[in-house]
Amino acid sequence: VQYYDISITIDPILGLIYSNPSIKSDSFSLFCFKPLKHAEIKKQALGSEEVKLARAKMRVEPENTSSFEAFIWTVSMLTSKGRLPQTTDIKKIVSIKHWPDLTRMEQIPHAIRIAAVFYKHPGTLIEVAKWLKIPQSYVFAFYNAVLVLEMVEHKVAQTEAQHYFRIEEAE
Repeated sequence: VQYYDISITIDPILGLIYSNPSIKSDSFSLFCFKPLKHAEIKKQALGSEEVKLARAKMRVEPENTSSFEAFIWTVSMLTSKGRLPQTTDIKKIVSIKHWPDLTRMEQIPHAIRIAAVFYKHPGTLIEVAKWLKIPQSYVFAFYNAVLVLEMVEHKVAQTEAQHYFRIEEAE
């Protein structure tokens, strides 16, 4: 994919994405912040020689190479700008299916704490921000990233009492 001076090469065989500039750079962040005009994006399949060249770049410039998961994580956080998708029901309880590999992902402030809550003590997006005493935008950014990676499970909202205590019906 080519968009002005941004080049992204996807290698589905190796499960890697090469981007110039790096996904950790300020220029890549700016790229994610602006709306794209699809007519200006150039997409092309690579021939065997171009694939060899792309893989050589991945080896020589590992700082510009990321896994699919890390790339999607970063792009989803940057493009969301701390906002939630329009279809998000903030009353639903959120949990994550498994622990994300945070060592290889772009860091969100408080990511480990947010992951721990969603993994062990699920709650609504607003509740998690309140429990951790952190800005909602951090929780929203984390949510966007795990949502795009299909790591989210939504649960039916419970009353506050049910949230903290298991309530059993009398027989």
